[in-house]
Amino acid sequence: MAVTFQEIKKMMKEMLDDFEKETEVIFKNQEKAVIAIVSSNTKILNERLDKLETNIIANASKIKKIEKELEEIKESLNFNEHVIGKKIENNNKHLFNKIDYKQLEKERFNNEFLNEKIRNLEDRSQRGNLRIDGICEDEVESWEATEEKVHLFFLQKLGLKGIEIERAHRTGPKKVGRPRVIVLKLQQYKDKAKIFKESNRLRGTNIYVNEDFSRETVAIRRKLFAEVKERPLNGESVSVR
Repeated sequence: MAVTFQEIKKMMKEMLDDFEKETEVIFKNQEKAVIAIVSSNTKILNERLDKLETNIIANASKIKKIEKELEEIKESLNFNEHVIGKKIENNNKHLFNKIDYKQLEKERFNNEFLNEKIRNLEDRSQRGNLRIDGICEDEVESWEATEEKVHLFFLQKLGLKGIEIERAHRTGPKKVGRPRVIVLKLQQYKDKAKIFKESNRLRGTNIYVNEDFSRETVAIRRKLFAEVKERPLNGESVSVR
């Protein structure tokens, strides 16, 4: 049976209509599914945002509470600092009013007098002492060896015999390449004058013989020597004994 062109055209139209309807149904179903997914995701997102907002509000409340507590602590500290400062100021005023400045000056004068007396006594007790700087030192050196070196020094450098030494020893920390100072006590004070008389022979030897003063006297003499160096600039002639 032959099919006419009109029948074919009709069949094609019916097939296209059916396809369009099916496609529309599929699109509608897909649209519904997409809307359902988006709606579900939107709901979840809104719930999370609501929860986050709730947490932010709660944290903001906690932060405000902490800030308030810190402000209260700061005010308390400032108050306590003010109170303590006032107490210290009042105590200082009280102590200032209680100080007897005349008595304080008297005590200061007495202390200076006693220190000067002690210094003089120490210098007197050391008047028979000498300090010799520049005599070579052995790595391990006994007091006897030091005393023997001093006797040899007196003989060879100063031409002096029979100097009686009560004791002689090194003093101070050891330094590489430099001998320590020798402190010696003479049995006869008159020997001291002999030694100083001949000490001009030591020029150019890098060996020096000096008095053994107390630490305070050394500081005073150092200051005086510094002043002596400046006086000639003003036309003055001075010396330190």
